[in-house]
Amino acid sequence: MLIAATATETHVESVDLDAVWKDSYKYVIAMPANPKLKTYNKLQTMLLNPEYTKDNTLVFCLGGNLSLTKEACDGRVPVYTFLFLGNKDSGIKFYSIEKLKNADYDYRLIPKEID
Repeated sequence: MLIAATATETHVESVDLDAVWKDSYKYVIAMPANPKLKTYNKLQTMLLNPEYTKDNTLVFCLGGNLSLTKEACDGRVPVYTFLFLGNKDSGIKFYSIEKLKNADYDYRLIPKEID
């Protein structure tokens, strides 16, 4: 796995992400390392927006939070454990994601404001 980050975007090369990738994915929600109840509530509220579906949104969390994160998502979107997006901040991080073609890295993530 390779990561390159700037102030405005992150580029990632990851076989783990390749294994689950669908061309329809547009958004990534990265959960913090130690989510609180209000963080899970915020995630559930975000997923009530019909713009975020299981066809276009992925949720990443750290392994110890997988079962609670899956429960909070209630099958609305797929949840995966990926260390490279393991968010060490206290809040949810939200990105747009695209798969790059003919580039040094496979994916570009651009931070977005949470609606």
